[in-house]
Parts: sequence; C-alpha cells; structure tokens
Amino acid sequence: MTQELEKTLSDFGDWSDGGDIFYRRQDKVQFQRCLKAVVNDQLGLAVVASSKKMLHHYCRLILSRLREIQELKLEILLPSNLDTLLKRFNQIMATMPIDRALRPPHPNTPITLMVVNDAHLVEQQQWSLLAQLLSDFPGVNVRLVLFVNSTEWPRYDTALKL
Repeated sequence: MTQELEKTLSDFGDWSDGGDIFYRRQDKVQFQRCLKAVVNDQLGLAVVASSKKMLHHYCRLILSRLREIQELKLEILLPSNLDTLLKRFNQIMATMPIDRALRPPHPNTPITLMVVNDAHLVEQQQWSLLAQLLSDFPGVNVRLVLFVNSTEWPRYDTALKL
C-alpha cells in the first residue's frame, strides 16, 4: 500500500508544478520551456490549442508565472486589434529617444510583454506591420505573447512566421 501511494505521488509530480496541474505530462515540460524562452532567451511566445478551455487554462498559468517575474512588464490587450496594439506600442516608444529605439535594447530597458488573447482578430497584413515595427525598433524591448485558438484562426502559422 505504501509503495502504491509513493508511486501515485511521484506520478502526480509529472503532472503538476508549483500547485498547477497540466493536462498532459509533456505539457509540463513545454510549459517550463516556454517560460525559459520568454525570460532567459528573450523570445516571444505563441501558445496554440484547438480547445478554448485548454487555451484558457494555460493562459492563466503562464500569465500567473510571468506576473511573478519583476523584470517583466505585462500589457494584457483585450480586445486585441491592430489599433490597440499600435497605440500601446507608440506609447511605449514615446518614452525613449528614437535613436535609442532603433538600437538593441539598453540593459536597463524594461521588457514589455504584449499579451494578445484573441490573436485571430488581428488581420494578416496587420501582423506584417506589427512584425516590421518590432524588428525596426528593437530598443523598445517589446515581445509578443499570443494565445491562438486554431479552430478560430486555422491559418495562424502564416502570421507566426513573421
């Protein structure tokens, strides 16, 4: 009986992390990789799922963990459209000289994560414009965190390649 309980508890560790429970064992590993990519590797993130419930669950988990990291500034944009994204990007950019925005980010420039929960509302050509802004002004130090429901946006991969 004790061995069975120990095995059950050790198996549960494969499905949980810090009190959070994952749908699949490999989701825990991918979740940890995603956080590392955003925090350590200075990358953006796209979480894609075909289930609204699963997407919502992982959205809450990721945002909860990212809020705990003081070096990150979260901008949760609801509803998401190009006007909202551009307005916020321009506000961030207005806080620094243009020559600084054109260069790689200064070490003490805060990292802003623009969280887009409903990425399907942004049109394809608008993603191109946003990608161009992010690439032209790296000093602003903005990265995107996208949550994509693949049933609502089946051609999401085209925008992600940008």
